[in-house]
Amino acid sequence: MIHAQQFPELPLHISGWTMAEKKLIDSREALYDYIDGGAELYISYGFKCAITCRYTKEGQPEVTAEIFDMGSAPDAFGVYSQTRDKEEKDYGQGSYYINGAQFFWKDKYWVSLVTGETTEEAEQLLHALAGFIDEHLKNTGEQPAILSALPAEGLVPGGYLYFHHYIWLNSYYFIASENILGVNDDTPAVLAKYGPPEKRLYLLLIQYPDTVKAEQAFASFGDHFFPEGLTENTTKMEDDTWMAAGLYGNTLAGVFNAENREMAINLLEQVKVLIL
Repeated sequence: MIHAQQFPELPLHISGWTMAEKKLIDSREALYDYIDGGAELYISYGFKCAITCRYTKEGQPEVTAEIFDMGSAPDAFGVYSQTRDKEEKDYGQGSYYINGAQFFWKDKYWVSLVTGETTEEAEQLLHALAGFIDEHLKNTGEQPAILSALPAEGLVPGGYLYFHHYIWLNSYYFIASENILGVNDDTPAVLAKYGPPEKRLYLLLIQYPDTVKAEQAFASFGDHFFPEGLTENTTKMEDDTWMAAGLYGNTLAGVFNAENREMAINLLEQVKVLIL
């Protein structure tokens, strides 16, 4: 059974604001009711439950605090990787602030603090709540292990996302409309951007639970993109960009949109060194 005690006890009063409502979201159905059209993101990362609170103060816009229990630190990071447009370290293990909203992840939790209208007092409350929640979430968690296979050279800061649902496969670059690579809950994956915008490469890494599934996915990759066969590991696309692919143990690696064959092979070789 899910209890609100799984979350830090949010203050009834803080910085002159008062909690007006507190609600436990204890199922996927309840999440769909709460977030119209936005629940799929959290569900794709294993959503367990959440609490939401509204804070009010006379003459000020309403502020909403949400804490999502994603079940694991990698999944909390995954939500962060999907939504950030910059990386900051003000709160938790990774945060970012945009006008009227403060977000961060820590351990298995994703925290969202949003005001309906940006005022000085509302912004102060966002930061006060963020500091309070950060302090009361005592544990930290590990980032997804697959991130260690990302070469550092040329990696766009914040330009990578972690996932284990195929709907995110095309987030940066269209790869396939169907789940041709068998991405699911037991296949952690990362999609990353490399190089400047005018010479942008995309790197896909997927880790499979065993060599059988890895080889099946690699064969499917070859069937879709390498009609001549995967013996050369590279192919030139119709738009004159290059694609490369490799299988290293249980990890499939794919490079997309390279300006030339050498760029694709170079990135693939860097991955190979990190994995093997």
